This record gives sequence, structure tokens and C-alpha cells, in this order.
Amino acid sequence: MYACENEERNLKNETSVTVRPLSKIVAPSIKHVELKNGELQPSDEILLDSRLLDGDSSNSLFVKTATDSFVVDTSVKQVSNGFWLVDMDGVKSIVKIARVPGNKIVVHQDETSFECSVDDIEAIGRAVKVIKSL
Repeated sequence: MYACENEERNLKNETSVTVRPLSKIVAPSIKHVELKNGELQPSDEILLDSRLLDGDSSNSLFVKTATDSFVVDTSVKQVSNGFWLVDMDGVKSIVKIARVPGNKIVVHQDETSFECSVDDIEAIGRAVKVIKSL
């Protein structure tokens, strides 16, 4: 384990094993972004307890807004009822969507709502967890 050179003990790595912090094994890191002015601004990765995540964390995105935080599953693209991270005309936001007949959706954002075609928005991912600020 030690190589003796000139009567000094130098640590010598005898294996090629990569050591990872225990926190990354128990709680995998996921991408973290802040939603500001309609843009997703990258931030440091965040560690979440794996019990909070449904399945594979590689498709998870932690989105922090001015008031709340969301865990978004970016593998889900088929729009259904619920909270979604969407891109509308280049502006990203978290909205509540209700699907209605005729391939249409009702988009609820803050105090306003409107109806549009499901093709008028780009779904980035579905919010699967919400962390509310009080």
C-alpha cells in the first residue's frame, strides 16, 4: 500500500476503483435549473432522496421558480392533465394543463387561462413532485 522512497511513506493507489461520496450513492444527483424570465438557467446539481424520485433519475430535472420547486420528468412528452414545464413561443413556464376533446388543451397560468391546440406548445416534461414555499 505504501511505497518507500527515501525513507518517506507515500500513498500508492493499488486499485483503479473510483471512490464516490456516499451521498451520491444513496441520493443520486439530478440536474437543477432556475426558471427566471421565461428562461431555464443552469445551476449546480442537486441531491434528492431516491425515495422522492419515481424510477430513473437521469430523466429528472429540478426546476426552481420564484415561489415553488418542481421535479420534472423530461421523458414524458404526451400531454395529459397536470402540471407541465412547457415552451410557448420560446418562453418557458410551469403551467397547469387540462386536456379537452379535439386535441385541445386548456392552459392555466397564474390568474389567466386559455384554450389552444396541443401542437401550439412544446412539452419539456411533466411535473411529478411539487415543493411548495409557505
